[in-house]
Amino acid sequence: MSLLDDLADRWTPEPNTGCYLWHGWTNGRGYARTRAGVVSRLVCAETYGPPPSPRHEAAHNTPNGCIGGLCVNDGHLRWATHRENFYDTPPQKRSERMYKINALKTSEERSAIVRKTVAAQTPEQHSERARKGWETRRARP
Repeated sequence: MSLLDDLADRWTPEPNTGCYLWHGWTNGRGYARTRAGVVSRLVCAETYGPPPSPRHEAAHNTPNGCIGGLCVNDGHLRWATHRENFYDTPPQKRSERMYKINALKTSEERSAIVRKTVAAQTPEQHSERARKGWETRRARP
């Protein structure tokens, strides 16, 4: 018996997207959760085996209509790195997410993050970053 069969009373199929919508407990970020952990990660591990590396996370097939965090359909899940998962998110949602993250920081906190990043760079990396910024500004109409 699979995990989804055991938890059948906590999800219902959604006919338009094919998602299995979770209506059980969720964590603070809106992902389906049980005492054992995040359900999408548990289902992905059961279906595809353990993650290829510790950096991999359970990614939803959002480019093809999956709703994301509340979907526990094993056919909508796969292992992906955080970067791959991030770029699967539609650009509009990505910008909304980054806006929310940046809105939580004061200008002093954002400046401190930039100073810390620049301080950790070698002079060559700093020059390369400045050159790319200059090219980006020149390319704008």
